[in-house]
Amino acid sequence: MILKLTININDLFDNTLTGAPDLFNYSTDENGINLGIKYRYEFINFWLSKNKNLNLNEIENTNYFKFISKPINAHPRDGGKKWIYQDPNIQVNRFLELANSILKEGYIKSDFSNKLNEFEEKNSEHIEIDESSKITKVNYKNRKLAGLIEVMKHKNIYVVLNGHHRIAIMKSFLDNNIIKDKKILVKFEKSYFFEKVYLKIISILK
Repeated sequence: MILKLTININDLFDNTLTGAPDLFNYSTDENGINLGIKYRYEFINFWLSKNKNLNLNEIENTNYFKFISKPINAHPRDGGKKWIYQDPNIQVNRFLELANSILKEGYIKSDFSNKLNEFEEKNSEHIEIDESSKITKVNYKNRKLAGLIEVMKHKNIYVVLNGHHRIAIMKSFLDNNIIKDKKILVKFEKSYFFEKVYLKIISILK
């Protein structure tokens, strides 16, 4: 069951940046900073400061590009617990396309959106690769509430589960006065809540 809730952008960003180093251990440094979120935010700020026009050399010299270029056995690194982005060039293009899309169309909240489907059809794919070199292509076309950031409850705070690029964009847009509303609509998979409660009960009974 998918629930919707409204959260403060700054709180959600900060929670994901520093509030869950155990959850995002693969991208968190020795100081407990989730570098994936940090470098995404810095990248969009840099893009805006350059009038939304970066050349290849500027892109490749950003911390974001260097971070998504790290191999899967590096630490910290970007991606997920068991995967990295297959091609950093494709991924950085998708990030810029996403930022441009949100700038033009806004943060899409509808259940289904033709704009999001058009984005998936026209732009770079999300492509993952794991330790065994298995490639996974993720397509968000025709997914319900695909535009909403997905959160989960972790140690009594909400953190971003899926949508780290989007929360970095929204935080940057807020800080640069592109958007005014500090609140953001997100989705919450209720099953995560029940799973965490179940695991807690089991640990108590052991």
